[in-house]
Amino acid sequence: MVLGRKDTAGEDKDTFNQPTHVAFGPSGEIYITDGYGNSRVVKYSSKGQYLLAWGKKGKRPGEFNAPHSIAVDHRGKIYVGDRENHRIQIFDENGKFLDQWTHLGSPWGLYLTSDQQLFMCDGYKNRVLKLDLKGRVLGVLGQPGKMPGQFSFPHHLAVGKNGELYVAEVLNWRVQKFLLK
Repeated sequence: MVLGRKDTAGEDKDTFNQPTHVAFGPSGEIYITDGYGNSRVVKYSSKGQYLLAWGKKGKRPGEFNAPHSIAVDHRGKIYVGDRENHRIQIFDENGKFLDQWTHLGSPWGLYLTSDQQLFMCDGYKNRVLKLDLKGRVLGVLGQPGKMPGQFSFPHHLAVGKNGELYVAEVLNWRVQKFLLK
């Protein structure tokens, strides 16, 4: 399956303009943050059929300024890292705005584990947060720098099957691995 068209920027059902991340819903739905050129989320069926899109550039609920990352929980709630608005916005599976968390910093990367722990990297504050699905901070890792355990623009992250946290950094040109146990 291919979504989008090579060398064709746009904002219709068949094109993107510098998409930033992808996540999958409980039934295989595909959610794409189309965030650098456009400011929207696009939803496809598990077979790649266009279903809907929502969002535009702005600061109000449901609007975005660099939707940079996305995660979907086991109930189908969608968490969008609205990077330049320094918030995570939460939507239902139809793109209806539900809530926003503005107290966490700038979400550059989001990763939701199978046990529903949400990890967020904040590239401006050079740290990783562990959150519950109510937006409460459960832990913080990192500080600015070049040494192990320090970050310089952490851009994205992932958690391995044995609880390893991988953090990719822009300015240190590396990926760091942490054991969370």
